[in-house]
Amino acid sequence: MTLPELHPQFPDEIAPDAWANAVNEWLQWLMANSGGGGTVELINRSGETQPAGAVVIFDGANDQSFTVTDRQQDRRAAGILLEETEDEAAGKVLLLGGPTLVRVDGPVKRGEFIGSGTTEGDGTGLGSFLWLAGAVAVAVEDYAGPDPGMVSAVACLRIVQVWEPGIGYVAAGLSSTSVGMLDLDEYNPDTWTQRADMPSPARYGAGGAGIDGVLVVTGGADSWAGSSKYLDVDEYTPGANSWASKTDLPSPARLEHWVTVIAGKLVSGFGVNASSYYADLDEYTHGTDSWASKTDGPTGRAIGDNAPSPVSGKGYFIGGRTSGGAQSLNSEYDLGGDSWTAQTALISPARHNHGGMMLADRIYVAGGSTTGLFDNDELLPPGTWTSKTNTPSPARVESGTAEIGGRGYLMYGAATWGSGDLQDCDEYNPSGDSWTNKTNGPNPVRGWAAGMEV
Repeated sequence: MTLPELHPQFPDEIAPDAWANAVNEWLQWLMANSGGGGTVELINRSGETQPAGAVVIFDGANDQSFTVTDRQQDRRAAGILLEETEDEAAGKVLLLGGPTLVRVDGPVKRGEFIGSGTTEGDGTGLGSFLWLAGAVAVAVEDYAGPDPGMVSAVACLRIVQVWEPGIGYVAAGLSSTSVGMLDLDEYNPDTWTQRADMPSPARYGAGGAGIDGVLVVTGGADSWAGSSKYLDVDEYTPGANSWASKTDLPSPARLEHWVTVIAGKLVSGFGVNASSYYADLDEYTHGTDSWASKTDGPTGRAIGDNAPSPVSGKGYFIGGRTSGGAQSLNSEYDLGGDSWTAQTALISPARHNHGGMMLADRIYVAGGSTTGLFDNDELLPPGTWTSKTNTPSPARVESGTAEIGGRGYLMYGAATWGSGDLQDCDEYNPSGDSWTNKTNGPNPVRGWAAGMEV
């Protein structure tokens, strides 16, 4: 049996401002070409009333019920809710393509996407979270294999990669003379522009993240000798090319700390000051410029670079350094429950001062450790690790990172911990598992810069 026909004009990439029109076109094509796409009644298990038009995913425990997603890049999407439906009530769902049978060339699991197989007319399992464009169905039953066979599925038409345009920034850093910096450089692939310097004090080992269209840079230290550590928090507005001081971090002062944004809240924690490694965590509400204490992490440690971004309301603090050296810990933080869970440890080698990037639903941990690594490892949260293509030369630590347009960027860094500063910029494309060298960042070279994007 052949695979369901793909939408003939549906592109591989869609800009966010074109998403609504693309979805409408998709649904109209479905209605015209697949008998309405197949409608079923499913139980709303999302916990609240859902409006017509909500994007439906199958409830993980029961494919006769549904939850919802508001992420444009969510590859689990299985249909569109056609009517407002209260929690625990049945609602009519337009399945994306309707029920079908697909011949698969090996085992698949319920909820797994199916794409073009190795044999003409066959499909092959692609995983529950898909980055590559081209899925054509979602399995609604397990198929043990190993030989080819038929599996019930929901036809999808074409799953696409939705890119999110953005601009990357590198702030502060450690100069070649081992002192902190005030520099801010903007990267809009593949062009660099120097922007307004940060407010004093100059620093390195600061944390940074983009939130609500601005950059927030926190903490840091004055020099490699580290006589001064800071609580300063500064906000950069790109449109005005200007900085403003914000409410200080809660004590103690630190550098090499974890900063990320989860569900609209910036969280900052861990880090080091001299020989003291911290596990405390604080939440920053940008709208009120206020901090609140949260549950401490499991092990005090420092990481020295932007950490991975959140997935489904959770953040992942991976690896790091303690007084005992590099770590492999993978600590998951649930903002809603203010709780920590230990997940599957990072692939060997243990590392610190690495670059962390979230691309689609995967986290990539690249480079790091005292002498510099080429390793690049992928995490499908919460705990499935896969080794990917190594970073280009030179091996590096202390790089800033940014996620722009569905691709990851390693920017600046050092050849070894604390020396051999770099200005390299390399782009990682997860769909091809490939790296491309891009235009170097402006002088001066630096390590321990805070990378981020808006």
